[in-house]
Amino acid sequence: MAKPLTAQTQQLDQSAKVEFLEDPSLTLNLQDVQAMSDRFQTWTSVDETSAPSFGFTPSAYWLRFTLQREPDAPAHWLLEIPYAKLDQLDFYPSNGQAVLTGAGRDLATRPVFSRFFVFPLQVGEEPTQVYLRVTSRYALTVPLTVWAPDAFKRDELLTELSQFMYFGGLAILTLYGSILFIALRDSRFLFFGLYTLVLGLGIFAGNGFGRLVLWPSSPAFDDVSQSAFLCLAAIFSTKFARKFLAVPGMTPWILTFIRGCEWLFGIIFVLIVLQFVMQHGLPNVNQLLFINSFVMACLVSWASLRAYRRQQPGIRFFFWSWAILWFGVMIAALRVFGVLPSNVLTMYSVQIATTFETVLLAMALADQLRLDVLARREAQQEVLATKQQVLEMTLDSEARLKQAVANRTQELEASLATETLLREQYVRFGAMVAHEFRTPLGIIQTQMSVMRKELERGIDQMAQRMQAIQSATERLSVMFNRWLDNSAMINASFTLSKKPQMLETWLQAQLPQLRHLTVNHRLDVRLNGSKANAMVDDDHLGLVLSNLMDNACKYSPAGTRVTLEVVHKPGFVGISVKDEGRGIPEDAHATVFAEFSRLPLVEQIPGVGLGLAMVQRIMLAHGGHVTLDSKPGHGATFCIWLQSLTVSGQE
Repeated sequence: MAKPLTAQTQQLDQSAKVEFLEDPSLTLNLQDVQAMSDRFQTWTSVDETSAPSFGFTPSAYWLRFTLQREPDAPAHWLLEIPYAKLDQLDFYPSNGQAVLTGAGRDLATRPVFSRFFVFPLQVGEEPTQVYLRVTSRYALTVPLTVWAPDAFKRDELLTELSQFMYFGGLAILTLYGSILFIALRDSRFLFFGLYTLVLGLGIFAGNGFGRLVLWPSSPAFDDVSQSAFLCLAAIFSTKFARKFLAVPGMTPWILTFIRGCEWLFGIIFVLIVLQFVMQHGLPNVNQLLFINSFVMACLVSWASLRAYRRQQPGIRFFFWSWAILWFGVMIAALRVFGVLPSNVLTMYSVQIATTFETVLLAMALADQLRLDVLARREAQQEVLATKQQVLEMTLDSEARLKQAVANRTQELEASLATETLLREQYVRFGAMVAHEFRTPLGIIQTQMSVMRKELERGIDQMAQRMQAIQSATERLSVMFNRWLDNSAMINASFTLSKKPQMLETWLQAQLPQLRHLTVNHRLDVRLNGSKANAMVDDDHLGLVLSNLMDNACKYSPAGTRVTLEVVHKPGFVGISVKDEGRGIPEDAHATVFAEFSRLPLVEQIPGVGLGLAMVQRIMLAHGGHVTLDSKPGHGATFCIWLQSLTVSGQE
């Protein structure tokens, strides 16, 4: 039993109370179906708001429902069928004239000027039946709502206000994409602008506004307009998605399949256009459009999800926009194929989804534009930095060229000065050699003369004189060898013949050869019983020790102490030579080992400045080193260090 209309009723959904009969032959009339009353079936749905929906079908469907009112309720009501894609809609009231209208018929056949189908109803206190006959080339859905006239006007006004807010937003987004394309010549903005334009036209046509406002006299075009515009929207959205996703790292097969969907949309669009002359293929084409839209939305959503998980810059808004669109398309596809019931949410799922999707796409473009601006700014900064670097390199090259010329000039001047200095040093060296050689020769000559006179007088001091002559001869031999070795050291033409030696034993063997150097000094030898061994070249290390002892005696006052000591440190064993002379300033420690280097305060003492340079070369050739510890007024301690074989073996 139908629920009666009351004075308080504003609207009443009849979807749960309708009965239907399928007419596959399209030949039944009202009398025929009234005679088949027992063949009507009751529409069943999951809830009372789900409209009768029969999917894509070539059949005509007859629907009937019962109306009655309470005595205090008004008699005048309105029946609204809010679905614009009913090709034929025949309305048979029980107490009035039949109305034959529909999207495929002239607008003048509609009793109420509305984007949907609205019929006046006179409802009595007794139950009366209303019959409807409907066909559609889209998914056949027949939502039924009975309205109080004032409530209908109010609801229609609010609904149209929300609809035009939606279309106004799409128009703004279309202008946004178009203006940015003109300014930037970026095809992504062009495809976005075209997408929002044809999407708006498709929704505009599907909601009945197109037939009402733009092409009122073209029912044939209205029949295919929604499918055509939505197919174009799918093409432009696919192009936009490929442009957005065509980045390094995107799997090629995904883009290939998306391109395949794009080509299939093109074929579908051609088939839709052909429906002007082919009157029976549109339902199949619409089914193909829904299936391809669902597949394309899945592919783009999957590709954007992969890019989102890789944290691709600028992808977050794009991903969520396509995720929402895919959800809306999925709901719409499931509705038209009868899996989901037809209600406000499922019938408007695409429009609701595109509301959020287009805004998110605009945000994605804005975010991408921001990233492009940052990239261009960084590129400009890199170009400026490169130019600045080139300028700096040019200036630096000029400066280096000038510096090279100046350095070369200084080198030439230094070379000239060095050559002059070398000449002076070799002259001094020759004078020093002559002086040093003259001294022992003079001693020998003097001792021979004294010895001759003593023999004439019968004085026998032969042993004493021979010892002095031997000492002078040894000194002369040492000086001659040092001279030769100095020359070899300078020209780096010496080789070592090393063998393991116990350093303390070796030092004891060298002492007799050092006595003539310490005639005027006290020699203090400190042997600590060390068993440390080292690889030693006897001759060259003896030359090192002789040089250090000679320097210690030469640069310290007569009568002072010269100390020889075997010393140790981790991994090394050494011999230190310590004197009690005037010492060496700390700022001269780094230069005393250079060739021809002498301190200003010792210029009056014979010497050239090659001895310590030779010492350092020989020690480096041994794999050791030389250290200096000295302060002015506290003498100097030179220590030669050799790698300890004993310590190495212990380690």
